[in-house]
Amino acid sequence: MSTKAMSALILLGTLVLGGVLGMFASGALARHRRESLERLRGPGGFVEHMERVLEPRDETQRAALRPFLEAADLRNREIIRQAEEEMRVALRTMNERVDSLLDADQRARLGDVVERFRPLSPPPGRGAPGGGPSPGRGGGLPGAPPGDGGR
Repeated sequence: MSTKAMSALILLGTLVLGGVLGMFASGALARHRRESLERLRGPGGFVEHMERVLEPRDETQRAALRPFLEAADLRNREIIRQAEEEMRVALRTMNERVDSLLDADQRARLGDVVERFRPLSPPPGRGAPGGGPSPGRGGGLPGAPPGDGGR
């Protein structure tokens, strides 16, 4: 095999190996980020995160900070819940407004997107252990019976 062909083969092998390693690294980083966000969204996740950021000097400071962190956590969850509700209403409104413009296949595809909408935070008192959304929980339109996707 000529030197030129060997060089090209080594270069191609390096390129393929770099692409494969890049895909694995990207997947691992995305998974780590998703897991970090799930922990943050879970019960106490925000408070624990803020305590790690602030590094309270002692238990007295930690105890003094905690009510403020917990209040911020509750307010953040309420903001997210309201935003998710507004998103559900916006999706329903859009769906109703464009329905007459779509053919059956387009309606089905849009229905799939609307059906797959899942809130990031479960309503108070609901959710799977660990604070994530409950498995099999509906994500359909507001006011729709569970399981029908809101259509």
